[in-house]
Amino acid sequence: VKISYLKNLPQNKQCKECFYADFCNLGCRAEAYAVFKDAFAYDPYCCVLTKYRVEVLKRLGYCA
Repeated sequence: VKISYLKNLPQNKQCKECFYADFCNLGCRAEAYAVFKDAFAYDPYCCVLTKYRVEVLKRLGYCA
């Protein structure tokens, strides 16, 4: 799947307002479907993991 296709997916409110949306590319559609039975819902696991990844990158000096 091309990333440009993912960027054109309808975004939910949580992803539109999320600071980390540029880092996660809207998460995993399969995870969203598994949890909410809606492929266009937010990916709850991605939110947690992306925040953690960004914090680690900040501590290592790779992210401002």
